[in-house]
Amino acid sequence: MEPCTAAKARALVEKGKAVPRYDETGAFYIQLTYQPEPVRGRRRARKNRRRLPPLRIVPTLPPARGAGQADWQQLMLDAMLHHTGNGNGASRFDQLVVIDVESTCWDTAPPEGEENEIIEIGVCVVDVASGERLAREGILVRPERSQVSPFCTALTSLTAEQVAAGTSFAEACQILRERYSTHQRVWASYGDYDRRQFEIQCLRRAVEYPFGPGHLNVKNLLATVCGLPREVGMRQAMESLALPVEGTLHRGVDDAWNTGLLLSALIGRRRARLMA
Repeated sequence: MEPCTAAKARALVEKGKAVPRYDETGAFYIQLTYQPEPVRGRRRARKNRRRLPPLRIVPTLPPARGAGQADWQQLMLDAMLHHTGNGNGASRFDQLVVIDVESTCWDTAPPEGEENEIIEIGVCVVDVASGERLAREGILVRPERSQVSPFCTALTSLTAEQVAAGTSFAEACQILRERYSTHQRVWASYGDYDRRQFEIQCLRRAVEYPFGPGHLNVKNLLATVCGLPREVGMRQAMESLALPVEGTLHRGVDDAWNTGLLLSALIGRRRARLMA
């Protein structure tokens, strides 16, 4: 393994010297299609260099964060298309799981002793080969350290009574793993908030993180693939691609479904570009 910047990875892929891939754990990496010359090596090393497996190079920054995020996001999508295009997507790369969460919120700072908690997890499953949305679900989650405020209800339409009948956060994470294999598949969300909220809440509750290492930020990916000058909100993104907005904005089940449609459109555009 060797570290790699986004710019270097993009250049290698475009020149056909590397391909973006995921390993068996779902971690993203770039694999060289040739064995580079050693900077320093003896005659024996040179003689045997062709017997070595192709070198793997990994991001110098997490793909979902930091400089070069746009390049990494696009390379990660390319890796998904590469796996399915070569008939290698039957087990874990054939589908993307789109997640959208709604959390308790207030129009000012949280009341003393309360914190933002996930109260709904929207799920949409997207078939990578066809771009078709296969399934949708909304999982209501019962908050433990906060109350649903009138502001939160006005924003999400979720009431305190509705979420009180939901499942626990730990049970919701287990549903994601068992029903959607989120710990094995690449998952996506519109922006990075959903990933961060899961990380924070899992840490605070000592709950096993339900996802693997592969995450696509659709908000960032859309701006890159479509050549937008900046990231935009979901409604503006849907309008820019002439896609219908379905359901209620700020409801996890509907936002995940709409994000799935955006992702489907991006898959189609990127596949056409790679095949051109």
